[in-house]
Amino acid sequence: MIGLQTRANPAVRYMKELVFEGYVGEVLSASVIGSGITWAEEIEEAFRYTRDPSNGASMLHAPFAHTIDALSFILGEDLQSVSGTLLNRRRTIRIAESQKVVPFNVADQIAFTGKLASGAFATGHFRGGLSRTTNFHLEINGSKGDLLLTSPVGYVGLGGFKLMGAQAGETLHPIAIPEDFGADENVLVGNVKKPYELFASDATSGTRLSPRFEDALKLHRLINAIEHSGGVTRDV
Repeated sequence: MIGLQTRANPAVRYMKELVFEGYVGEVLSASVIGSGITWAEEIEEAFRYTRDPSNGASMLHAPFAHTIDALSFILGEDLQSVSGTLLNRRRTIRIAESQKVVPFNVADQIAFTGKLASGAFATGHFRGGLSRTTNFHLEINGSKGDLLLTSPVGYVGLGGFKLMGAQAGETLHPIAIPEDFGADENVLVGNVKKPYELFASDATSGTRLSPRFEDALKLHRLINAIEHSGGVTRDV
């Protein structure tokens, strides 16, 4: 079972349907801003392991990776080439319980630019901690319309999402997520529940609804390309 649970988010799934149905027309570009929440000035002891890159649970491998996967899922296409820059602006971090200051060894600034299979442009920036301005912003710009997904908590997988859109001469306005997408359900519960439902359907009914091993492999190749790019464009 592949744990790409952000795909189960109601707003993410509905955005995918809107793009597929042609709400934005031809996708021209996609932009992401995100906040890592945890990787800031202070961290709880329970999350101390996330500051060690060898544990594979850094901001790059957790909220950033899930967000990039959600972006590809929404658009229905993968990044074909990418360049990335990773910086470690915070050299130390404070353990909340003990107030002990310890080394901080993972990137708290991650940026990328890339080209999608269709030729559309994609760009993004994830920051450690939380911002006083924008914490999560995923925008899709198309030939016929635009879609915008925001959240105040830095990562849409944690909830608080708001979906907006506009076509032609419209002003940007809220878009209601249909009830059958689970918008009224607790997001943290739903993001775990839905993948299990899809996995069960695949196992018992022969469907192919849940993420496959190939999806996980493509995502890890993409993250590896961004991590080791050094600002140079790489094919994925």
